[in-house]
Amino acid sequence: MIDGIIVTLLVQCLAMALFPLTGGRVQFANGFNLMYCDKLDAVPAGVNVPADFGATDITDCRQGPVPGLPSSRMLRVNRFTQNGAVTTTVTIGRFLDADGRLIAPLTLDSMVLPLLLLLRFLFDRGRGTPGRRICRIRLGVAADGQIPPPAAVVTRRYAALAATLAPILLWAMLYDWLIGAKATGSGWPLLVTIVLAIPALITLLEALHAAAFGSDAWYDRLAGTRMLRVTKSGEAIAVPVLISEPAAVVAAASSEHDTPAAAEPDWSQPLVPEQAVADALGVDRAPLGVDRAPLGVAYTPLALPPPLPPPSSNNYFARHWRGELSLPKSYWINGIVFGFIVGIAVAALGFAVNSRSEAQPVLWLVTLIATWVIVALFTMWQAVGVWRSATNYKAGGKHFWGGLAKTVTVLGVLNLAYNCLFVGTAQLADIYEIIDGDARVGAHQFKVLANGQVLEFSGGITFGVANELNGFLAAMENLRTVRLNSMGGRILEAQRMSDLIRAKGLATSVAQNCMSACTIVFLGGKERVVLPAARIGFHQPAFRGMTAASRRAAISTEIGRLQGFGLSRDFAERANTATPSGMWFPDKDELVREKVVTRVMQPQPAAAKPAPNSTPPSPSANAASPAAAPVAGTPQAMPGVAARAAAEEGRATIPADVIKRLSGEMSRLGMKKVQPVAPAPEAAPANAAPADAAPVAAQK
Repeated sequence: MIDGIIVTLLVQCLAMALFPLTGGRVQFANGFNLMYCDKLDAVPAGVNVPADFGATDITDCRQGPVPGLPSSRMLRVNRFTQNGAVTTTVTIGRFLDADGRLIAPLTLDSMVLPLLLLLRFLFDRGRGTPGRRICRIRLGVAADGQIPPPAAVVTRRYAALAATLAPILLWAMLYDWLIGAKATGSGWPLLVTIVLAIPALITLLEALHAAAFGSDAWYDRLAGTRMLRVTKSGEAIAVPVLISEPAAVVAAASSEHDTPAAAEPDWSQPLVPEQAVADALGVDRAPLGVDRAPLGVAYTPLALPPPLPPPSSNNYFARHWRGELSLPKSYWINGIVFGFIVGIAVAALGFAVNSRSEAQPVLWLVTLIATWVIVALFTMWQAVGVWRSATNYKAGGKHFWGGLAKTVTVLGVLNLAYNCLFVGTAQLADIYEIIDGDARVGAHQFKVLANGQVLEFSGGITFGVANELNGFLAAMENLRTVRLNSMGGRILEAQRMSDLIRAKGLATSVAQNCMSACTIVFLGGKERVVLPAARIGFHQPAFRGMTAASRRAAISTEIGRLQGFGLSRDFAERANTATPSGMWFPDKDELVREKVVTRVMQPQPAAAKPAPNSTPPSPSANAASPAAAPVAGTPQAMPGVAARAAAEEGRATIPADVIKRLSGEMSRLGMKKVQPVAPAPEAAPANAAPADAAPVAAQK
């Protein structure tokens, strides 16, 4: 049971890592799962459901042991039938990939039993599997109790087991791969499954009988092995019988040993001295194993105990695990010093990967999983060794220090469990969201405006946005301004966008909102222009699973980032005072004073259009055009923005050369080609709204 749980958890962790990496092509549907389902209105296209099935409930379910980290995704089509007090449920299940498409995945469910056999095969050649060590059970040789058995004996035992289980295991994998997603409801796969499962079922029943009655299963008799219990002193004894033999069998067996009263010895024959002494004492002098009962005393054969296991390893880490080291060495050196070294190594590894984490989220996910596994295994090694050493310490009469060491060890294990549950799982879920498209951050869109002089970005800053921006920058030679309208997103992706804008010497502008990570992109502009109604918002960085220490480190990093853009430290600190759920909006004067904004642009009023039948007034020689001389005190419009404002009166068109370059760049990035937008007709309806933008990238 224990070994099965360990193997299941290992397979489940593997599936959680492989599901996002393979796009759902590798799944594990069983194990320890939580299920999260979304109700659908109709059966998706491509799913074969009988026309007369009459589905009453259709759900898209993700399941896994950790919320947000699925190891399997299934479409469930249910039909509920109520017949009085009895409800009948019929379910048609189909696997879906990470994008919700029908798929025949490689399922890891059929690998649990083979991996369990492999685990026991490898460990039974040594000191036994973790489950058997916990239960103090070992596999030994039936004849002499040798532990561990020779490698050839163990191989013969597990080869016999594999021969009976191979047919059903191979059929299960073949069914999932070739038939699973195409099953039509016919009964022949079930019949084949039953036939191939008969040898495995017989083996299972034989194993249960052997465990219950203390006998040897057929594969143990074939290999000459037996399950033995190991005492604390290292002796190997037979496993106790769970179910006693019937009383009649016991009585029959005992009657065979009943002997008549001892006959008068024949004094005419010479007696061996030892035999005479034995007869006088009323004991049997026969060799061990000979069933004799002289003088009316029933004799029970004796058996020598099997030999002790081979001497333990002198490996330092193994000695700590067994508790053979002194308590001070186990606690202070292995617990404190080694813990400090491992902590520094893990922190350095995490910093090296996390410094570019959002640029490589898959590597980030794998590294984080490996980090938590290393920490858990190291803590387990520490705790077990200190606990066993403390037990030996208390046995020597030093109860206080032994008890104190055990108390601190328990607190350390509880702290690890808390961090795994509330920190580790939250971090893994957030990274998986990045890989899965970051739906919580929101979709985004690029628009080309003002004949290729303005590029507008709106929406969430998700993984991959910087690569898309780089494609636009490479294709738009006349680009001057990047206009932003975003509520934020991923910080490192925003920094990459900011670096691209700064390298091109472009200006940035905000007409509506630029908050959170969007401010990093905005600060990358050579000139930074906002409209009076624009809002620039700052707050602390946030990440699921953040501890107090990691939050302080993240705030310190963001303060340094803002200072790197030329802002004062006082402003950078105030920008990180608002909580992640709040937002700080500095006024325009402070933004200009702190050089966050270089110019607040006043929108120019649109010129009044003359009536259709009116005669335009003749221009006066002394009259000046509003654009000819700027009004005193009014900031001038920045280059590119004025051109965009002028272009918005008619329909914006993308020049052919820009379309050609964008199409080539999008093809390289695997995006759809840009289609030219036909210019609006000369005579447009009076109430038609001018189109100022042509979307060139599909919404993500």
